[in-house]
Amino acid sequence: MKIALAQFEVSRGAPSTNLTMIRELVAQSKAQGGRVVFLPEMCTTGFNWSRNLELLNQAAEHRAQIAAFAVEFNIAICGSFLEQTESGRAANTLYFFERTGVISAQYRKVHLFTLLGEEKHVQPGEAIVTAETELGRIGCSICYDLRFPELFRKCALDGALVQVLAAAFPHPRLAHWRSLIQARAIENQSYFIATNQCGIERHGPSIGECDYFGHSIVVDPWGRILLEASESEGVYLADLAAAFPHPRLAHWRSLIQARAIENQSYFIATNQCGIERHGPSIGECDYFGHSIVVDPWGRILLEASESEGVYLADIDLAEVTNARARLTALKDRRPELYYNA
Repeated sequence: MKIALAQFEVSRGAPSTNLTMIRELVAQSKAQGGRVVFLPEMCTTGFNWSRNLELLNQAAEHRAQIAAFAVEFNIAICGSFLEQTESGRAANTLYFFERTGVISAQYRKVHLFTLLGEEKHVQPGEAIVTAETELGRIGCSICYDLRFPELFRKCALDGALVQVLAAAFPHPRLAHWRSLIQARAIENQSYFIATNQCGIERHGPSIGECDYFGHSIVVDPWGRILLEASESEGVYLADLAAAFPHPRLAHWRSLIQARAIENQSYFIATNQCGIERHGPSIGECDYFGHSIVVDPWGRILLEASESEGVYLADIDLAEVTNARARLTALKDRRPELYYNA
């Protein structure tokens, strides 16, 4: 199946501008053969929360226009939008609109980004969601959710074949973006489709600018990157039926980086190298070496070759304290949702 990822610079508090852009990107996606088009996080409004409160009573109308685009162009549409909850508060909610305009998935973001105070403006979701869609059974997630592996494991156990993420990830976290997405795909043997904003959002003097890096991405269940966009606006296409060899070295590197990032810890992994002959029932194992040291930010400090030898790395344990002070994902976990059958 051919899918389209439409990344663009969302205009703060300007739904008319964003809806015009979305309609054009949906039209391009259909013209290029896409059956589903994926949009980034809060794609009709951006993150100006004082303005978003003024727009709350229009949020349903904006989503109705997205449903109308799905019908007009005969293409399914998935993205994250402003929503007014039953209590009248704002929510950051992912919707999947079928080609008929019918909603097949609705998921409210459960992990709010406390570093930018999202919890002050947004009502968190209280459920992890999977749903049957045009694409098959999907697991739903939004941006900061990416840092919480338990969410994606629950989606996989609930039958998700594809993990879908709408995001607004900024520099300097591109390495985290790529490593964590590959790890989620590998861990759960699922496709992973992630659409990111691009361009700069100016939040004001208290926060400053967020430079969203784009790089919307599609990863297959083996961790292979089928598509990675640039930082530019546009429509990017991927075919979920693409086939490549199975790269176990990519698993090794991506999963180790993910474990370091998720737990804000150093990860030191030493591997065998050379060939072990197990006999006719199993055959040979060609161990690839590549012993590796990764720091709490996911940076590779050392990666060996496939050759025997001693490889040295220098680590500073103060970086663990620094990372855990600046990244609050360990504090923001919601285990009551992950393990509630």
